[in-house]
Amino acid sequence: MLERKDSLRRFVAVIIALGILGVVVWALKTAIQPDTSSRTPIDPTNSSSDSLDERMSFGEKNLVQRELALNIPAFQEAKNQGMEAMAQKQYQKATENFKNALVIAPNAPLTRIYLSNAEIGNAEAYTIAVPVPIQVKEKYDPIEALEMLRGFAQAQYEINQKGGIRGKRIKLQVIDDDDNPETAKKIAEKLVADKKVIAVMGHASSEVSLAVAPIYANGKLVFITPVSTSNNLSNSDKAVNNGKRYVFRTNIDTHMAAQNLVRYMHDGFDVHKLAIFYDNEKDSQYNRELREEFTNILVNTYKGKIVYKDDLSKGGSNYPAKEKYKQAIDKGTQAFLLLPSSKTVTHALDVISEIHKNKSQSQGIKVFGDINNLYGSDTLNRGKDTEGMVLAVPLYLSHEDQFSKQAKELWKDKIDATWKTGTSYDAAQVFIEALKRNPSPDAISEEICKDSFQARGASGDSLRFDCLDSSSPQEKVKLVQVSPPDSSDKQYHFKLIVHQSKRLEH
Repeated sequence: MLERKDSLRRFVAVIIALGILGVVVWALKTAIQPDTSSRTPIDPTNSSSDSLDERMSFGEKNLVQRELALNIPAFQEAKNQGMEAMAQKQYQKATENFKNALVIAPNAPLTRIYLSNAEIGNAEAYTIAVPVPIQVKEKYDPIEALEMLRGFAQAQYEINQKGGIRGKRIKLQVIDDDDNPETAKKIAEKLVADKKVIAVMGHASSEVSLAVAPIYANGKLVFITPVSTSNNLSNSDKAVNNGKRYVFRTNIDTHMAAQNLVRYMHDGFDVHKLAIFYDNEKDSQYNRELREEFTNILVNTYKGKIVYKDDLSKGGSNYPAKEKYKQAIDKGTQAFLLLPSSKTVTHALDVISEIHKNKSQSQGIKVFGDINNLYGSDTLNRGKDTEGMVLAVPLYLSHEDQFSKQAKELWKDKIDATWKTGTSYDAAQVFIEALKRNPSPDAISEEICKDSFQARGASGDSLRFDCLDSSSPQEKVKLVQVSPPDSSDKQYHFKLIVHQSKRLEH
């Protein structure tokens, strides 16, 4: 009898312990997962004025529900109070609450923008719209938007702390474009009709930027995208307004990237046989164009060959990297070009791992990669596996440059200052410099296209444009290589390559 009672007690105790463990696991999971319950998904097919208004905010709407990796209730409460005050035009109260929120969690770019806007209040300002992808394809995914907003926010903060431009500060209107071309076109039409908006910087994918470019050009509203790479963007507004350019970017285009990579590959290593790993299922316009440009230049200019191709999207989670690597090597491959989507980065990096695992077969093998998904911490975290990989990128950031130092001071946190943060900062600097030269919003395009124009970018380089030739800044391409720890950097890092053979063409 006693044994039965003891067994019952032990059984009850186990059940209680399991229940407590379940609660703890649920609480931890809740703390690190984005809370999307309070955000009603917006139907991207709904183009009504009310629906578009819900996507736009100067500080009165919480477009990004989770700006932080962890849920911090005190931060969210202060932010909510700031937004409520903004909605009621109580700018002093909003300023205080946004400041309180940023004391608790400084690394919150949307809140930083809202604070800068609250500090302006009703004062006259230059209003710039910043459309970014938040509710991407009806799925809450603000990572790319936060990277872009961090660059916009830093530039806005820096110029406004100096008193603005001739006494007028910069106000940013944040907009969620869903990374959806149809939604973005409706937003562009609304912005063109809004005379308070003097410029637009944002939109991410090339598909979206190509969709909105003619609308901005026809409306004579200057638009700078920090992310889009499509070659077609350079020609998207040439036929409009007698050749006057209204569409720009602070990223490189696919022709520039491919040309520099092939030139470096040929001049430096005499490579003629190439294997390409790409993602056909989630293939972005950027990756598709880069693959085509790379192939065209390699084959037609340097008489090289594509000896092996593989679709990274096939094989699912069990992608046979070892088998695919061996097939490429058996074809006589001298170099690998990796063009993954965000969903297949791991597969691409697994292929690189095979190269390093089979050193006897991989002697002299070179690896080249795309900027979109390989120029970041995921690549560096692979350590020796990715050592030596070369990328063509729009800017080179180090811990010692002024932009990175200012970013560390502003965000009070170790952030991964991605290239999208840098090119977004660059877009803002182009507008700021144009307004400094001529405070009339109507003169922005003309100023950017002048031979004497130059703005200082995040990497310290001058941003200059040849508007007859391209929408991209001149001499923008940088080549970087994954390098091991050294005396200046204790971790794997991207190191700038100084190409000594022939001058790289742009």
